[in-house]
Amino acid sequence: IATIGRIIFFICGSVSGVLFPSISLANDPACNQRLLMKALVIIFLIGGASWLSFLIMPGLFINLLIGSRYASHASLLPRLGLLSFLAAVVQILFMYYLALRRKFILLAAGIGVLIGLLLSSYSHANLEAVVNNFIFASLTAIVVVILAPRLLK
Repeated sequence: IATIGRIIFFICGSVSGVLFPSISLANDPACNQRLLMKALVIIFLIGGASWLSFLIMPGLFINLLIGSRYASHASLLPRLGLLSFLAAVVQILFMYYLALRRKFILLAAGIGVLIGLLLSSYSHANLEAVVNNFIFASLTAIVVVILAPRLLK
């Protein structure tokens, strides 16, 4: 089921591959920001539509792609899809700031990983809890990436 959920990440991955070489310190900052916004819009359209499909019809995707034997775990697919979608957003943001050589991105990555590990060490009773831990860690990384440039000026 995790493999199906990762479809969203890999569908959106090409966007960051195109974004990374397009961002440059030589560009006007407004140009770089426009490129980031375009990439995020594309990610939200493609990834969001895919996630909504997983949310509405998880059983259909599981039956088609891996068989009815795993249908009992269909409730995990929307969460795993959301996690993959958030990971794609994190990837876009990280690639953007890496291209701009902004070192604070290491802090955001570290905080996200630390939160994920801490939550999983305390709450790992079932698969849903572990997936929820990493969803929260991804959201935390996104918030840190958004807030850090404003706070570190």
